[in-house]
Amino acid sequence: HFIPVSAAIATLSKLRAEGDEIYGRLESLGQRMEIGLGEAIKAAGIPGVVARIGSALCPYFMSYAPMNWYDIATDHNAALDRLVRSLVLDAGIYHFPIPAKQISISAAHTAADIDEAVDRTAEALLSNPAVELLTS
Repeated sequence: HFIPVSAAIATLSKLRAEGDEIYGRLESLGQRMEIGLGEAIKAAGIPGVVARIGSALCPYFMSYAPMNWYDIATDHNAALDRLVRSLVLDAGIYHFPIPAKQISISAAHTAADIDEAVDRTAEALLSNPAVELLTS
């Protein structure tokens, strides 16, 4: 298992040397995406929130931030989530294509990557007539 162990050692070495900077940057990128996705959802007139912890976030198409799985199962618009993820994937941005799965930002991402993901998500929300059907 030479390759995964080597990758783990390299990752830990990088975090030991630059951890504060890396985690600060990830927090900033996560906040940038949270705000951008929240604004895109609002601009499309869709009920939704973006829940985030650091560089892990998830948009929920519901009127409040879920507190548990029951909230998601009963109030999250999973059909809309599935459609939006598919549209964004078709636009070249990878979000795990299953509703309510987190979006993860890595140290390899840049502010430009985040802006592009937000822009393509906003375009998907505004340009597809099925989005309106699933929210009415």
